[in-house]
Amino acid sequence: MHSHLAQEWSAAWPLPAIAIGLLVVLAFLRAVVDPAERGRVKAGMFFAGAYLAMITGFALVQRPLPAPGHHDWLRVLAVLLLCFALVIAASLLVFDVVLRRREMPRILRDLLQGVAYLITAAFVLTRSDVDVARVFTASVLTTAVIGLALQDTLGNVMAGLALQLERDFEVGDWINVGDRNSPIIGRIREVSPQADPVTRLFQVKVGLDNPPPEFFLGVTVSGAINLDTSPVMTLPLTAVIESDGKPSVWVVDPVSNTVTLRPVDILRYDPSAVIVASGLRDGEVVVTAGVNVLHPGQKVKLLSGTS
Repeated sequence: MHSHLAQEWSAAWPLPAIAIGLLVVLAFLRAVVDPAERGRVKAGMFFAGAYLAMITGFALVQRPLPAPGHHDWLRVLAVLLLCFALVIAASLLVFDVVLRRREMPRILRDLLQGVAYLITAAFVLTRSDVDVARVFTASVLTTAVIGLALQDTLGNVMAGLALQLERDFEVGDWINVGDRNSPIIGRIREVSPQADPVTRLFQVKVGLDNPPPEFFLGVTVSGAINLDTSPVMTLPLTAVIESDGKPSVWVVDPVSNTVTLRPVDILRYDPSAVIVASGLRDGEVVVTAGVNVLHPGQKVKLLSGTS
């Protein structure tokens, strides 16, 4: 039995040593990470322990080693579990130790960890002489079907990710849910990463220390929060054209009434308008119709009332 175990560990070396090291690291992380992340620590320890248990089991049942150019699906599964444990440990070290003071959005963290799982799986399957193209072709088709079926949900998730990355407001900020004459101040406790399927709005939970009597369960209130944002400009979608791969607008010279094409930075596109972050100055006149037939230096006639 000991000879088979030594042979199995020797064939898999240095992975058994890495698994033991991961168990030590994860045991340390269990003591330093937030209690809410200890479930991830347990998952990592389970995966690393499962790898050691599987290769020990292979030795006990004297499972033969695969021939060169062939793969053993059980051994591939064991290596995948170990690699998943490594991804979990790396994620905890990066987000909960190194970047602990920087609040990374949970949804972004989960997406990055999911991408790491996919890259790790592709690497392990390639090294194990598995036809990765066939496996991932089937996976892509399955993913496409799921994506089409859940496109609204995925859209909400991506919108939630954008909401958290913009950080206009975050957990801990103060918000007024009263009015100017009678302010009622609360603190944001939670920002939902997914929109409500009916209202298409994102839920924000606010905690009130001393709510007034008229704030009973089910009452509708409005909130207001002060945000520090840069000045932006709103233009019709018809005003923007593409020039050299960049969004641009025609700006009218107030003296000669000639137009100049100027690139602008777009903050976002709305259904009927575009929000310009920079590139324009307050008071400048922008052409909003017929932009595709203009050329630099062309004279235009302003409509009455345009300023």
